[in-house]
Amino acid sequence: MSNGFVFLIGIIVYILSSYPVYLLAKKADYDYAFFAFIPILNLVLMANIGGMNGFFILLALVPFVNIIFALVLTYKFYDSYESGLVVFGISILAGLLTIVVPFISIAATIAIWWLALSDNQFIGEVWGKSYY
Repeated sequence: MSNGFVFLIGIIVYILSSYPVYLLAKKADYDYAFFAFIPILNLVLMANIGGMNGFFILLALVPFVNIIFALVLTYKFYDSYESGLVVFGISILAGLLTIVVPFISIAATIAIWWLALSDNQFIGEVWGKSYY
């Protein structure tokens, strides 16, 4: 395979995995939903929707702490939606099973697409946004 083809497949996979986060940000009425497509800023988006300050992403730079941070960030993001904890559980289980069975992580992708396309509502509070 040529490098251009592999690059194109990588871009397609990135867009397919970022788009449900974009849809979930729209459900949360997040002003900068397009951050879902920009590396690093997508972590700020997830932190803000999870009710955390975006500066918490600096914890992603600390070895070993970044693993715990990733779990907390993912948990808080999914917890902000109805049935989000089910998707969080599927994502964690799929991540663990990927070690044994390659390509099982597609279950996590399907789960986040389901949450994004479902009628489940945003029940959290976006950090820094007042609802007066």
